[in-house]
Amino acid sequence: MIPFHKSIKCYRLFYGYKQEYLAYKLGIEQSNYCLRENGTTNFKDHEIEILKELFKIEIREEKI
Repeated sequence: MIPFHKSIKCYRLFYGYKQEYLAYKLGIEQSNYCLRENGTTNFKDHEIEILKELFKIEIREEKI
């Protein structure tokens, strides 16, 4: 299974969105978005819900 942060990056690139735009939609700084997208920190549950709605996808993430 593809890690969540990598799949979100793929969706972002496919839709042509910049990190700044998604950071704005999530209400966070671009630098914090970059940390999440690179897997350094995790997306918060409410951020995942926003991304699911934005990309019109269903995300199933297994908690470790």
